[in-house]
Amino acid sequence: VMSITIDVKIPTKPLKVAETSSTPFGAMGVLISGSPIYNPYEGDGKTVAMTANFTLTNAKGQLVPFLDDCHGHPAPHPREQYHYHGLPPCVTEQVDQANSPSHIIGFGFDGFPIYGDRDINGQPIDPQTLDKCNGIDSPTPEFPQGIYHYVLLNVPTVQSSMSCLHGQLDAPLLT
Repeated sequence: VMSITIDVKIPTKPLKVAETSSTPFGAMGVLISGSPIYNPYEGDGKTVAMTANFTLTNAKGQLVPFLDDCHGHPAPHPREQYHYHGLPPCVTEQVDQANSPSHIIGFGFDGFPIYGDRDINGQPIDPQTLDKCNGIDSPTPEFPQGIYHYVLLNVPTVQSSMSCLHGQLDAPLLT
């Protein structure tokens, strides 16, 4: 097992800006598991990872789904890093309870929090209420007065993850 250290500066006082940022290889933030959350696309920039319409052959010659049960997989770039492409149940089960609000599961590289797919009342978030980055300004358990935050949805579409960041970055995104 190879150990990789990646240093990223995440602002503690995020500032929302009009111009959004994205990265071609997808790292948009980091979840509480320590693994990054990528944009919804695979390396070609077109294939939505959560469509789960393809498999790989494992060491035993068996076909296995491309994404694991946590909606993640290791990749050749950068550095065989494990990452997520959508709402990871293995992470949300650590902080959320059934029919309750989603809690913080990570932070975008711009400093804004990342949440699961339920609102402050524990109801599913309507994808149509999210902006082009999969963000929304609304109350959360940690910010009852409201905060801009990103939402990961358990859907096989581009709205499974953040497509861009809406906050000011202290440093360029990972490439």
